Amino acid sequence: MALDDPEAESTLAKFEPYQAVKIKALKDGEDLGSPIPIDQALGESGVVETEGKVYMCEQGEKGQVTRAYFVRIESIGPVLAGEGWLEPE
Repeated sequence: MALDDPEAESTLAKFEPYQAVKIKALKDGEDLGSPIPIDQALGESGVVETEGKVYMCEQGEKGQVTRAYFVRIESIGPVLAGEGWLEPE
């Protein structure tokens, strides 16, 4: 990927460690990207523990690198979620 590539992902994270966030609940027909958090975490609030990039691929498809966050939810523990799944608290 070249630096002037419009398809290149931003290097700036939307959320920072220790930031309070809420994991969105999925609405019909909505695609919030990957990685998808576990069902028990949907609609729950937590704190970002760390952010980074993960390599995601589905069976038979080309993989891609995407931004993801570990969010600590009190009753669940750390949950991996893609950036599209989070909103500021």
